[in-house]
Amino acid sequence: AAGLALAVAEPTATVVLTEGCDASLANAGHNAKAYGATVERLDWNDHGSVTGGYDVAVGADLVACDAVAGPLARTVAALADEFWYVGPADGRAGAADFLDMLEADFADHVVRDVPSHYTANAFANQDDSFFLYFPDILNTSFLLHRFSSRRRPQ
Repeated sequence: AAGLALAVAEPTATVVLTEGCDASLANAGHNAKAYGATVERLDWNDHGSVTGGYDVAVGADLVACDAVAGPLARTVAALADEFWYVGPADGRAGAADFLDMLEADFADHVVRDVPSHYTANAFANQDDSFFLYFPDILNTSFLLHRFSSRRRPQ
């Protein structure tokens, strides 16, 4: 969703969505086509699949268990020189480790509360069923992290 939002907001940007499983890849491909983005397979555990060289990577609520923190942090650091991430302020397993690993890979880390429109009802008709699909929005505080100035391996 973060990549699609970027594709809509910046139509001149080259946006590449990534997914790791076939079902998600097919769905992302359908959505990407509608907004002028492309899709690539990305396996956080297979760094041969990480091409890198992107200016910016974006992600939202990516960490839900301890096991993904290390592979995801290594992948992010290999992909881009800057990473924007929206995640819950607390309560997600692996999230603190993920952020600590990113701080080791990037020289600068700025954190702030997300703007209020990040958690607003995104349905065009303002249908309240939005909150049935996304109940965490009502009960969770989210933070916006910006990691920049990636440290290069010595």
